[in-house]
Amino acid sequence: MARRRALFPYDPRVTEALQVVWFERRSGLWLGAVKGEGNKKLGLTDEGGQSRRIPRKRVLASLETRLESEGDSALGARLRALREGWQEPEAPGEEQLWGLLDEEELTSLADLAQRCFGRAGDAELAAVTRGLVDETGRMHPSIRLRDGGLVRLSASARERALNSAAEAEAAARARDALLSWWSGGADEAPEEAQPALELLRGFALSGAQGPYKGGARLAKQLGFEDADALLTALEHRGIVERDANELIARRGLPAEFPPKALSEAAEIAAAELDPRGEDLRARPTVAIDTPGSEEIDDAFSLWEEEGVTYLAVHVARPADWIGLDSALDVEALERATSVYFPEQTLPMLPEAVVERCGLLPGQPREALSLILPIEEGVLGAGRFARTRVVVDAHLDYEEAHDHPLAGELLRELEPALERAHAQRVALGAFHLRTPNVKIELDEAGEPRPRLLSDGRAQQAVAELMVLYNARLGDALSAAGAPAPYRVQPEPVALREATDDPIRIMAARRELPPTRVQTTPGPQLSMGLSAYVQASSPLRRYLDLVAQRQLLAHLAGEPWPYPAKSLNQLLKDVHGRERRARGAEEERLRYYLCRWLERMGPDVAIPGLISRSSRPMVFLPAWQRELPLRARRGEELRLGEEVQVSVDSVEPRARRARLRL
Repeated sequence: MARRRALFPYDPRVTEALQVVWFERRSGLWLGAVKGEGNKKLGLTDEGGQSRRIPRKRVLASLETRLESEGDSALGARLRALREGWQEPEAPGEEQLWGLLDEEELTSLADLAQRCFGRAGDAELAAVTRGLVDETGRMHPSIRLRDGGLVRLSASARERALNSAAEAEAAARARDALLSWWSGGADEAPEEAQPALELLRGFALSGAQGPYKGGARLAKQLGFEDADALLTALEHRGIVERDANELIARRGLPAEFPPKALSEAAEIAAAELDPRGEDLRARPTVAIDTPGSEEIDDAFSLWEEEGVTYLAVHVARPADWIGLDSALDVEALERATSVYFPEQTLPMLPEAVVERCGLLPGQPREALSLILPIEEGVLGAGRFARTRVVVDAHLDYEEAHDHPLAGELLRELEPALERAHAQRVALGAFHLRTPNVKIELDEAGEPRPRLLSDGRAQQAVAELMVLYNARLGDALSAAGAPAPYRVQPEPVALREATDDPIRIMAARRELPPTRVQTTPGPQLSMGLSAYVQASSPLRRYLDLVAQRQLLAHLAGEPWPYPAKSLNQLLKDVHGRERRARGAEEERLRYYLCRWLERMGPDVAIPGLISRSSRPMVFLPAWQRELPLRARRGEELRLGEEVQVSVDSVEPRARRARLRL
């Protein structure tokens, strides 16, 4: 590579005397010997013996002293000796210098020395430079260099600069105290280190470089290259709580509701029951959910009237209470969906709204209901209507069949729902029945998986929700309404039912993707001509959108969401839903790794070989795959039952590898 030509050619054999100047670099004041001049820069050697190119506007003064031309190292030593030799007169204080400077007019270093001492010799210039810098060698924040001169800040700007400097000094002390404590091994960090510790903690939890750049630098000084490793160390030292959920900050998930949204939620909570709609409060009604569910947004009723059996599928009706573009609506859109972690839920709507609009047992509530007759075991044509309902019982899937009312209603409904399901299968529906994993934490905070099997009650409720959403899709499609239609127009080739989890995983990978669009289209993997999700408006924003469109249709009003604005909204919500679901999956993987960590390398864990080319093992207890370390030449058969143990695990990185 060709050497870059020097800006200021310098021949050390030339023995002419060199001009000495004071110049500013990185807020410090330095001596330099000028070796060459350009239009905008000077070439010089500084006190450290380094050659530099300095903009002319950073040169403060030229000295009477001259130095003989010699090598950089010798020049640096001569310059240091000059500075050390000038100890008199005594340096003026910062207050004195600030008072001698003008706020608007530039003052040269020589003029400032003249004002202080009545002359501007080299020793006086050196004294002023000592007064212009603090003990760290940096210029005082209340005085600024500008175009080769000095200017003072205004009183208000000076106060801000001094406060900023004081904060920086305090931060430096906190950093030094933290570094000393970390390496010293004391149990608790000293009080002086707490600000730096909070910075470190913020970086560990958020992984952000923006507000926590100082924390990132501290982490590197402590030997941690990434936020995960730092978080693990802070957890071991008790600086962050055990199992702290860093995903909330790192994924940008809103954790708190803004005051305006909470104010609107309080108004909704105090509202009286809406008198509009059909009164179905006397009909036998049950709500069946996953264990621990608090957002009760759907229920169903079954009754006989004048010899005809009627089914009503009810969905909570928050759309009549949450104003479009209100603070509460804007916040719900930002969240897009409720986020479920084993230890906490980040709801889409405030608790006050969920309690007021949710279908709580024993409480009269507003609903948007699909009402339809059942004739000879066939679900008839239905209609949507505003209703008022009272839920008699709220049960989880495992309780429902043993409950007197819920069990009876489910038994009466099963033939019609089974027939509806069979009709969808005949039209191409493909349903993969796999258990859901619920992470439960014991009293010690240790995770354990619980499989929620796809039982009869869960299948019945799932079919009721499909029925509601399919009929809604048909109604909005017939009305020409733009809506969040879930479309999958490709035929599904996989039809064979199976309980084999390996085949189910392979089938999932082969399923055509579903897309959400504003115009209707078939959902062939469900055997439907149109499908719009609206059964969970308390926890999914697009369900709230669909409910608003349907309510406008029932009232003969314009669509709240025209096609163009809805199309952009779908893009926004899609990204936020992916953010939420990704965080949920990462948190599940974290607890899986924590569970494996507790198992250790000596505990045998049952699994199934799920991939042989790049070895993976499927853990039925968690319904998840993990990498497998296999011995060279070892034959692995797909689906083979094996016993595995932990090879390596990093919970914070959510990485684990197993071995046979």
